[in-house]
Amino acid sequence: MSNLRGAEFDREYMSAMVDGHEDVLDRLQTRASEDRFGDDKGTVSPERSDNPVEASINQWAAAALPTVRRHLDEAKRIHGGLARPLTSR
Repeated sequence: MSNLRGAEFDREYMSAMVDGHEDVLDRLQTRASEDRFGDDKGTVSPERSDNPVEASINQWAAAALPTVRRHLDEAKRIHGGLARPLTSR
């Protein structure tokens, strides 16, 4: 990306942000469950584990998941706005 400038850089950067946040979200979802529908929509629960270290990591993943989802949604929104060509008035 070092050879890109202006709007081209912005589009590539935001594309990388979307991809990166999707990767992180996928990894967090292996350690936490998120209710996406119904009355419990948005509720996040850590995966259960008898291993205290793993349980702690799962708890952290459950706490981080909503923030990463919001960041991903915002990155997608920004990227979508950059993907449209600018029109002159």
